[in-house]
Parts: sequence; structure tokens; C-alpha cells
Amino acid sequence: MVGIIAFVAAVFVGGIVLAALIGFLLIAGMIIYIRVWWLTRKVGRPRQDKSFVEAEYEVLDTSAADDERHGPDGK
Repeated sequence: MVGIIAFVAAVFVGGIVLAALIGFLLIAGMIIYIRVWWLTRKVGRPRQDKSFVEAEYEVLDTSAADDERHGPDGK
């Protein structure tokens, strides 16, 4: 009788330990999957070149630029 109770208790405790282990592995697998997805999500996107800035400008005074280019005598 004691052996049967010990066997049932061992099966019951083993089932609980197995369920906990499977739950832990599922959660760890999800964390690893999300981490890999987070690190590789930028790889699929086309890269935006941020070194080029588009702008408009208006020349207000060209006399200073002409002096530097041609010298003080204007040649």
C-alpha cells in the first residue's frame, strides 16, 4: 500500500515538474524569438541615407564671394 502511494505521489510530482519545465522552456523560447526578431527587424527595411540633406537657399549678396574669388583688385 505504501509503495502504491509513493508511486502515485512520484508520478504526480513528476507531472508538476514536467509541466513547470515545459512552461519555462516555452517562455524562454518566446523571449529568444522576440529578441532575435527585434534585432533583425531593421535588416529587411531599405536603408535611408541620412547624410544627404535637401534644402533651398537664396543668394543675398555676391560681392563678398566675388572679392574672394577674384582678389581685391577684381581680376
